[in-house]
Amino acid sequence: MTATNLSWATPSEQDSGAVGLHAESVADVIERLFVVFGPRLGLSTVVQVVRDCRRDLDIVSGPQLPELLERLAHQRLSNLIAQNAI
Repeated sequence: MTATNLSWATPSEQDSGAVGLHAESVADVIERLFVVFGPRLGLSTVVQVVRDCRRDLDIVSGPQLPELLERLAHQRLSNLIAQNAI
């Protein structure tokens, strides 16, 4: 899977040209989470949750961003599955 739509990038990243710095990391997060959650939630849900998490983490930058993004998105996707199981 390759993420070609960079609409997850924050406006400040788009303006500063920092999109390339995180594009691969975010695509990797989407890919890893799709393997775990894709069969139950689908690609569009995984991408939307990661996109929302990325926006919520707009204040975070640097090498810690991919790990924080993946953890937050993983928790939110787990919560979606738990809500649908009730």
